[in-house]
Amino acid sequence: MMLAMLNTLSTARGWMALVAALSGWLLIAANDALASPVLVEFSAADGTSLVPAGDELVGPWSYSAEAAAKRVAARAAAIAEARIDLMATLPAYLIASMNGTYNNFPLIRMDVDDAGRSELESNPQVVAVHQDKLRLPLMESSLAFLHASDWHRSDYTGSDTAVAILDTGIAYWNGFFGTCDAVGEAGIPGCRVKVFEGFATLVYGTGSTDPVYVATNEPHGTNVGGIVGELAPGTDLLSLGVFAIYDPDPSTGYGGGAGASDGDVAAAMDWCIDHRTEYNIVSANMSLGSSVDPGATGYCTGWMAGAYEAVFAVARDSGIVPVVATGNDYVKTAIAPPSCVSSTFALAAGYDDPAYGMTCGTGPVIPGAVTCFAD
Repeated sequence: MMLAMLNTLSTARGWMALVAALSGWLLIAANDALASPVLVEFSAADGTSLVPAGDELVGPWSYSAEAAAKRVAARAAAIAEARIDLMATLPAYLIASMNGTYNNFPLIRMDVDDAGRSELESNPQVVAVHQDKLRLPLMESSLAFLHASDWHRSDYTGSDTAVAILDTGIAYWNGFFGTCDAVGEAGIPGCRVKVFEGFATLVYGTGSTDPVYVATNEPHGTNVGGIVGELAPGTDLLSLGVFAIYDPDPSTGYGGGAGASDGDVAAAMDWCIDHRTEYNIVSANMSLGSSVDPGATGYCTGWMAGAYEAVFAVARDSGIVPVVATGNDYVKTAIAPPSCVSSTFALAAGYDDPAYGMTCGTGPVIPGAVTCFAD
């Protein structure tokens, strides 16, 4: 029965419940007595870590697809074994609170109250219990100042590669991405968008997770897809929708809008690793908004990094570079989570046109300069 339950949880998207309230941009627990969504990170039964270092250089001088494939397979097998070992030590009520697992990350999605969290944290196989936070999309500049044409003339076009866009979804039917102007035609010859999948779940309220609806009403992912497509005209685009559109919540004053849970982002990254050789995925682009601590220095770990420290380290070791926006909070001394995790390639917004963008009263807007609002 235990193995049957594990196999079911490994594939099911799971059930979610409203367990927290949203106040402004910050996620605040509504009641400590209620169950909250968490990501439980675990090790092997003997305490061996299942997460690689994550910050080693990845490039043609050091990367071997064959070696990476062996590491991915070995890690997935070790994670599956360790998950079974962990579940054998958990009481029935915690097993019943499981919402999903991942093939490539030593993480389990759960809804737990304070007592359950304490019990998990006391388990010697549990590395950490991370809050499953809600992230907001960050806008980006069009990056025309990168002199992409010079790179293209040198044959750096991204040919025979794919970039995963973990965002609100790419509206590939708008005519910009090739001959795929009807919904449902992603992946056909002549269409730049080869995959259009939705991973969003409603963790913190009501709303819509329909990927077509989200991509139509939240253009952020389409904008990012267009940027990547212009900079790398030979690369394929994989639209992985991790954002849901939440309804307004009058009880908290939350105005609604796009939000992505960490667990859903991890699910999309898990998919990327599983399909990395099928599409030759070289990077995963994310614009995930989170509050930044102006006093933070260096790479972030612990509660600030959350589950992303494990997720990004595994992705990097698998040959996929996580590219993450630094944030738009006007902070010049630090960058926002999860871009501050050591295994990411962090990107800040830049001005592309002197007549466009916020000047902040700091002087002229110069194409190529980091925007005044970028962290």
